Amino acid sequence: MATKKRPTDIFKGLRLFFLVVVGAALFLEAEGGTSDPWVVWARLFHDPFSAWHSDLSAWGADQSSTTVGGSLWFFDWKDIRLIVSPVELLLLILVIAIFVRARLAGQPVKPRLGALRLPLLVFAGCVVFGVMNGLTHGAQFNIALWEVRGFLMMILVFLLASILIREEEHVNQLIWTVMIAVTGLALENTLRWLFIVRNLTIADDLAYDHIDGLILGFAVILCLSLLLIGGTRSQRAYAIFLLPLLIFVIEVMRRRAAFAVLFVGLAILFLLLFRLRPQLTWKILVPAALFTSMYLAVFWNNSSPIGQPARAIRSQIDPDPRDAQSDLYRVYEKFDIIANIQASPFVGLGFGAPYQQKAMLLYKGSVGALWPFFPYTTHNNILWVWMKDGAIGFIAFWWLLGSGVFEGGRAIETQREHWELVSALRSLLKSNRRGRRQRRRSRELLRSKAARSAALAYAQGRSARAGTKRSARGAGEKRYQGPAWNVPTWE
Repeated sequence: MATKKRPTDIFKGLRLFFLVVVGAALFLEAEGGTSDPWVVWARLFHDPFSAWHSDLSAWGADQSSTTVGGSLWFFDWKDIRLIVSPVELLLLILVIAIFVRARLAGQPVKPRLGALRLPLLVFAGCVVFGVMNGLTHGAQFNIALWEVRGFLMMILVFLLASILIREEEHVNQLIWTVMIAVTGLALENTLRWLFIVRNLTIADDLAYDHIDGLILGFAVILCLSLLLIGGTRSQRAYAIFLLPLLIFVIEVMRRRAAFAVLFVGLAILFLLLFRLRPQLTWKILVPAALFTSMYLAVFWNNSSPIGQPARAIRSQIDPDPRDAQSDLYRVYEKFDIIANIQASPFVGLGFGAPYQQKAMLLYKGSVGALWPFFPYTTHNNILWVWMKDGAIGFIAFWWLLGSGVFEGGRAIETQREHWELVSALRSLLKSNRRGRRQRRRSRELLRSKAARSAALAYAQGRSARAGTKRSARGAGEKRYQGPAWNVPTWE
């Protein structure tokens, strides 16, 4: 019987280009905001100490321009200025290349947005409305662009991933790209601490950006997911090597945002893991809770790098003077945000328009002198969405995030039968180490209709390890349409 020929992958080279751009963006923290190290790294040749803050001075030098104001330079010694960052420019080139390649191959471009199609399109429409609303109220276009470019980058990268990331092999390539990029970022931050930050007589709170903590905190959750839920052997081995480095860097950075990402990410990870593997979750959760209790008791008042997780928790109860000043800043900021939301609760102020400041005027001469977006953006990014995009945009924002979490949880739930099947097989293979009740339950599970359907779908689908394919379609494949990528490591 002739097998069906696999279609040609016309986007293979462009996928590699996409992964390189994503890796470079993570490594250089170039998310499109003012903290774009394409400028910072260029200025390292001139003044390494002030390179952390040179991105702000570059923006301030350009903001008087009405045509390309707020842009970044490719290099600070050349007068080449663009309104988009280099990463954004590369992504736009990639979009054009995808359509050209598809046209030459005679194939349509079909993004697979899945269940997130409607929430993503609605949120994108709300972002566009927010920009137009700000422009009608006298906002500058370049400032509005700087405010929303993070949202636009997210939408663009999601669309590109839906076109280029289709197979399990592509997902593994993306995982490796992220892990290699965060390794470079962690090593760069380690060297920065070792040779510069550690030797400063006065602590520099701007030595590390918040985005560093967010990326490295996400990387910790990714490594734990590979170890607990599933990954290739090489990915798990590399995650074991990478985790200590990431934890060390997060400790020396002293950024509370990194620990906030870790706490929220760990909570979500354990909820998903509990639904998927409840026995393993309890085996991990109970010792982790005991260790955390002992750690907090020992390092509660410790200000060294190893005590930073305890400091992040203590700062919410008994903050030190530095954290107390930071908390007071956010209290005043929240007061002004709520006042602006009440002034325009439904449509918002619009992106690019400054918000009315009363309490925050106390910081205009200090923080406002250093941060050019002081009248436009806030630390409270959640309420900032409501203030700028109105209640509709705020609801669309949470709809998109909630849909992503829900669909991810449902994807894990649909694969739980596969885990139970393999667990039963493993139990029978090691029956000499199991009790009689466990063996009886395993046999009952293997005789069930769900187990037969899952086994049939798994046998007739594509193996998650060998990557083989079979053309036959079974009755159970409709429900289990392709095995999970997170198959057990002991399959």
